[in-house]
Amino acid sequence: MCDTTRLSLVVVITALLCSGVVDSMPTFTLGEYAGGPRLHNGRLDIAATVEWMNAVAANTFNVLLWDTTGDDYLDLVELAAALSANSTNGTLTTVWATLIPPTEAASRCSVPADSPLTPWNETTLFDQTLGLKGCEDYVAWGVALGKLATLYPAFAAANIDDFGTETNLVHHFNASYVRAIRGGLNSGGAHLIPTAYYADPSGDDKTFILERYPWVLGATDGLMLYFRNDKAGQDMCRQSAACTASQLPAGCHMPCLSGTCADASESSLLSELTDMHTLMDPVGQRLFLGEYFSGYSHCNPYGPSTAYNANVTSQALFGAARQLLDGLMVYTTRPPPRAACEGNATKSKDCTISVLFHEARR
Repeated sequence: MCDTTRLSLVVVITALLCSGVVDSMPTFTLGEYAGGPRLHNGRLDIAATVEWMNAVAANTFNVLLWDTTGDDYLDLVELAAALSANSTNGTLTTVWATLIPPTEAASRCSVPADSPLTPWNETTLFDQTLGLKGCEDYVAWGVALGKLATLYPAFAAANIDDFGTETNLVHHFNASYVRAIRGGLNSGGAHLIPTAYYADPSGDDKTFILERYPWVLGATDGLMLYFRNDKAGQDMCRQSAACTASQLPAGCHMPCLSGTCADASESSLLSELTDMHTLMDPVGQRLFLGEYFSGYSHCNPYGPSTAYNANVTSQALFGAARQLLDGLMVYTTRPPPRAACEGNATKSKDCTISVLFHEARR
């Protein structure tokens, strides 16, 4: 697709979208995060993104803002504008944004930019001394994204990646600061749903996150729990018969996210979700599951096994875990299946998403 006139893509989207405007988060989020189809210049292909999500019955696409130019933000606005301005017979109705935390912002980060699709200059909201072009001014991000949600209600939530690590919660975020971020978002009807882990195995304290940092419950609108088997521990996977040398590369410290080693941890998902839900539900917080479909750090480059992804996704969408969750976010975005899945969710990871997301919407 020619990209010389980016704004014309909104017109392209009009041909794909057909009835109703969604102004809030879906009852149950079926989402994919990061990546997605790209134009030859590296920008997000908006029309193809809508096609991809509709093909697999996803209702949410989460845009990762991680660059040095602000183009990722411009893509976010364009997608939010397209979904808000047009109605749809397809499934994609909602867009999120993920912000990069201070711990990951050394060479690139969530850079703001002045979008031609908003009547204000976003860059003027940011303290330019806080990171590259103000990317670490998270309160300003709350304000900017809250304004975006007011203008384009398809924008539903902001996530902060790795929010739940010990380094970020001890050194970079505190209750009053996070409440200020949430306040900006809430002013436009959007939500703050940062990433959390059951515990931080890389830190000094392995305590359950909501016991160690109870203030998180009063400062956010919910959490995205990325399941890594932190509660039961990595030895459960490392010591399993399926965890052969070929499945656990040297340097991998997360065997529960590596190939068939991960399979041993499937039974632990419900326990982690139950602990989270027990503390979150009474105070009205939303709980989402983040599921790794791609490689983690130095572990198996293909991520957990296809069987693992199919089983964890099935638990989240149809098992007891479904009653504890407000949605599922797949990381990273997969293309629609190239070959017919024939109803088999274990045929490929692409089929896992397509088959089970379609089944969940029936």
